[in-house]
Amino acid sequence: MAPRRPTYDWKARACAELDNFDVPFAFKEYVQNVQGQVLKGLRTREWSDWKREDLRNETPKNRDTRKKSLITEYPGLLTGPHGAQIKRLPGWQPWYILSARIPLQSLRYNSRHLYKDLQIALVLWRHTTLEITALSAYNNHLDRNAKFSTFTVDGASTSRQSDYAVGEKGKGFILATQFLQEHTEEVLKTLAPADVPRDVKLGASFRVGHQIGTLKWKGTKYDDDVEEVLNVVLDDLTPWTLEEYLHKKVSEAADKKKPRRDNDESDSDVDQPVAITDKFRTDSQQALKKIYEARGRFQMDAKREDSSLLSSAGSQLVYEDEVAITVVGINGSFQPEYLFRSIYGIIPPEHAWRVPNTPVQFFISPANFDAPDRNAQPPAESSEDLFETESGPAALFYSRDQLVPFGLFLNKLSINYHGKLHITSDRVAILRDYRVDVYQKDLSLAADLGFRTIPELAVELALDVLSCDHSDSLSQLIKPDNEVDDSEGTKAYRAAFEAALRKLHPDIPASTRIQPTASIKKEKDLIEELGLEAVEVSDSAWRIIHDSGAYLAVKDVARKRLLSRPAIIDAPGRLKRLRLAMAKVAPYVPEENVTIRDYSLSTPKVVFDEKKNLLAFATPRPCGKHTEQKSCLCWLGPAVYEAAMRVGGDKRSAEENLDSFYPAFLKGMNGKTAVDEEEEDASDEDDDDDDDSGNEMDVDDNADKDNEKDDPTYVPPKTKDAAEKRKKQEAETQKNGSKGSKSNDVQATKEKAQTPAKTPLKEKSPSSRQEKETANTQKSPTKQPDATPETPRAKQPEQTQTANKPKAPTNMQVHDSPAKASSSSTSIGDDDGDAVIAAVSGLAARLKESRVLVSDLTRQIDVSNTEIAILRQEMGRRLTVEQSAAKQATIWAQAETIKRLEGDLKDANEQLDQLLEESKRRLELQQAAVLDAQRSLAVSQTRKRQRTE
Repeated sequence: MAPRRPTYDWKARACAELDNFDVPFAFKEYVQNVQGQVLKGLRTREWSDWKREDLRNETPKNRDTRKKSLITEYPGLLTGPHGAQIKRLPGWQPWYILSARIPLQSLRYNSRHLYKDLQIALVLWRHTTLEITALSAYNNHLDRNAKFSTFTVDGASTSRQSDYAVGEKGKGFILATQFLQEHTEEVLKTLAPADVPRDVKLGASFRVGHQIGTLKWKGTKYDDDVEEVLNVVLDDLTPWTLEEYLHKKVSEAADKKKPRRDNDESDSDVDQPVAITDKFRTDSQQALKKIYEARGRFQMDAKREDSSLLSSAGSQLVYEDEVAITVVGINGSFQPEYLFRSIYGIIPPEHAWRVPNTPVQFFISPANFDAPDRNAQPPAESSEDLFETESGPAALFYSRDQLVPFGLFLNKLSINYHGKLHITSDRVAILRDYRVDVYQKDLSLAADLGFRTIPELAVELALDVLSCDHSDSLSQLIKPDNEVDDSEGTKAYRAAFEAALRKLHPDIPASTRIQPTASIKKEKDLIEELGLEAVEVSDSAWRIIHDSGAYLAVKDVARKRLLSRPAIIDAPGRLKRLRLAMAKVAPYVPEENVTIRDYSLSTPKVVFDEKKNLLAFATPRPCGKHTEQKSCLCWLGPAVYEAAMRVGGDKRSAEENLDSFYPAFLKGMNGKTAVDEEEEDASDEDDDDDDDSGNEMDVDDNADKDNEKDDPTYVPPKTKDAAEKRKKQEAETQKNGSKGSKSNDVQATKEKAQTPAKTPLKEKSPSSRQEKETANTQKSPTKQPDATPETPRAKQPEQTQTANKPKAPTNMQVHDSPAKASSSSTSIGDDDGDAVIAAVSGLAARLKESRVLVSDLTRQIDVSNTEIAILRQEMGRRLTVEQSAAKQATIWAQAETIKRLEGDLKDANEQLDQLLEESKRRLELQQAAVLDAQRSLAVSQTRKRQRTE
């Protein structure tokens, strides 16, 4: 009775672990296995230097020629039950070939043998009459500690501790091979039995060294409810010599005869000798003959002239450090681009960008990455829908060139990330831990650099940002580096978003400027006023657009527009009043930097440019009550209020400015709502003296204000002209030689009028009634009776002064006594009218001079109060800065503590992860050892029962 072949149980049919698999994802495991050998051999984390041969458009003759060269170049490629049929049958021709050869000198590690280069090959085969495809995979550098069970036992991966290979859990090969086995069975159901030749067998098999693994379903005849399990049957076809085989069989027989340690009937642990009888030798020869026949049948040995020779000397085609896998019966509608899409770079996408100095690679998934004929897929292939979207192939996520179906969120752009991520044991998802945070930081940096340095990628990034607002999308992760002063980068951001917005909105004319906004309801009117086209974007997209400097906010656009407009030659009086008011609100802004610009849009009303320290006001609009815009002053209050809110820069400054708003408003308005004619004339005279040479600042400077600032007793030029006129009149009067008491009285009046008055603060300005009477006297000098009633009035102030309570201005005391004034008035004749007029004019002039003095003193007091307020504000700011510095120091200390604790926690988590991984590995190995022990026990019991029988 022939010995029973070892077997390994895999999974039940259509188990849940295969729900997320498809054919490309299963192919990935085979490609990953061969590519992993290169990564470990070169000690690198990235490699895709494949030699690609596309034979789809070649003639059948050329394909046959290439098939023969492949067999010669890779003798161990087409081996095993399925590989041998591809090699033997002419209906199979190569369709697409991937291969690579790594010289031994380039390898930084060596496998079991040190004498050959590393060779890897992946070949797609196409049957000439059947719509089916086959795959064969080969590499000739098996790891030192790898064996057959490494491929058939869950968790037995030789890449677990590798820093270079991707496979970590050891489940991928088992799940991929079982999925493909089930896939070939489903494809077979779609083929007509009469169309399938008898020598074409669909299924999967593999070879590890000299051991062949074939697959079959195993059920039970005792319980129909038990699910079938896929079973791996091991055929050990090692090319023993007869002596080697006899020694092996003797060792096995001695192990079977060795008594159990817990057997009470055994009184010795000495191994029982096994005699090599003639029958034992004959049975061994027959077993060896079957091995060599199988080796020839599976194309592991070349055809031998003497088939009775029990040796592979000179005919051996395969070696113990090789791995070959063959799958026959893949859906024939699948193209190589689709089948190999799960490994990045095997068939490179047309549009791909690797961002320098980052582990991130962006690309656009090609259309041929999707299944070309979805209706041709078997019913069980429902997982093929995994990557399809309504608009074409979905974005794909790759971790170190390996597709992760349920990876991190993507919108339009696909990503190949070369950093470290934790992947689930079935390879379909990413475990979220601290490494995901690192990935997101790398992605943000790569996207920012892509915007700044790769124009074609920048447009795709902008489209991705504008079309998705998911919490894990690029629009949430990208953070433009504002600390970098990169005008070129800002231009690149703008160019990218401009192109993306026009691509998303092709109906916008090329001549129309675009203005993106996240608040289109609030900003649309202003955008249209500015002549721009409003395009709504998400809040996260606007954050990137604004932070990168690609587009200004619409309010900033309007501010910039206002500042770019020229200053206007303002209507009389308005600019003067505005500057007077702003001297109270913002005394640190020079008067010439307060301007009115030719700007008529609804907003802004005023802009404060901190860099240039200037205030620009929009052109005032009429209130509707005043017919003439140039004379309306109703705009002044709102303008001053807006300016008070703008200057200063912070809330506290705005509040302090508002405190000064009301007095500033009163000072600017001067109790009027319109500019009167007299003020217009005065302003016109001032404007005539200005030098308007086209300067945009349109400064309304005059010498009067400069002199007022320097000399508090300064008298305006118009008052000087009146004084000179009076002196001329007096000179004429003296020339006429008038005699008598009348001339003496007039002369005394003149002297008193020319004497500077020393008026207390409470007597700075005369009463309105006295000003009226003086004005009437100037207009009607011939009405002498009007001067008589004024005599008692002149006495009242004199009596008040005696009581030290002066209430009337001293300028009214132009006569020594009431009697003298009366006699003077009655003794003046018509010839002396000019002298009287001159005297009264002098009195009026002195009254105006007093009022000017009072105004100057008031202004000086206001300036002092402003300086005091500024000092108080500065003191408050210094105190706030000191308090803020103390608080900031405390916050920084707390932040450092938190950072240190986070680092400790991160280290602890890493150690815990390592301990968990190590514990899992040991547990899996222990479980495997237990299974092996149970199998050995079951085999021993079976053999013991057989011997007993």
